[in-house]
Amino acid sequence: LRLLLEIDPSVNAIVSSGYAMDATMSHYQDFGFRGVITKPYEAAELGRTVREVIESGRIKLVPDLDLQAVG
Repeated sequence: LRLLLEIDPSVNAIVSSGYAMDATMSHYQDFGFRGVITKPYEAAELGRTVREVIESGRIKLVPDLDLQAVG
């Protein structure tokens, strides 16, 4: 993941494991992951996690808008 982040810092990676107490799972952001999901999981839960990661990245990419200037 470190190499991917060096190439493209906007990479959205999600870590998944059945070991919830693992350091990577409990401190996933320290390792460069943008999301975490514990196994076993349902498809809907994976979808929510992926959506949350994508949406959180979009929030960071959208510049602040001056609504007074637009209006």
